[in-house]
Amino acid sequence: MNRLLVRQHSGSCRDQATHVFQTAEQAIDSVMVEGRPSPNLPFVHKDGLQLIQATYSSQAEATAKITSGLEDFYRTQFPDVWSAQRRTVGRAVQTLVVIYKRNVFPSMKVTWGTYPNNIGHMDYPGCFRCHDGSQVAKNGQTLSNDCSLCHDLLAVDESNPKVLSQIGLNARAASLPLPRDTCGASCISCSIWRRSSGKYSQSVR
Repeated sequence: MNRLLVRQHSGSCRDQATHVFQTAEQAIDSVMVEGRPSPNLPFVHKDGLQLIQATYSSQAEATAKITSGLEDFYRTQFPDVWSAQRRTVGRAVQTLVVIYKRNVFPSMKVTWGTYPNNIGHMDYPGCFRCHDGSQVAKNGQTLSNDCSLCHDLLAVDESNPKVLSQIGLNARAASLPLPRDTCGASCISCSIWRRSSGKYSQSVR
């Protein structure tokens, strides 16, 4: 019998779904950059996130409760905003409902995190599922988790790297993650992962 041997490369283990599911945070952040929901609405990110992450029995129930939830929030907590920006609140509701319906399907038991996107390693383990330093071949070679294997490190263990000022990001200098050989842990260890009920949840330190 003929056998076809295929050399595996880094793209072989990545998700290739036709429908890429976002995290709730990704979904709301991406539309707020475009002004939907309007950042002029107080606490719209916080309350919008809570509403789309709540558990609903169906998309119809989600639509009704997301709508009433956001409208009631502004009607009771910010009556002046509700009076002056009712249409803006309405558009925010529509955006949140669209986000929910694009990512959550209660009848199919698909919710936030059911289908992780393992491209990269920001929101899910991704590359570190294999590149964790514990995969050892018979010859002793390991799949390295050294950051420099894939990334060019412009600054390492510097409190105020000059390169950040040069590219206009000096405000983030103090919060740069350090590579494994400096901090002693993989990049993903800055997030705590728990495998529960078939989905990942994230808690950033």
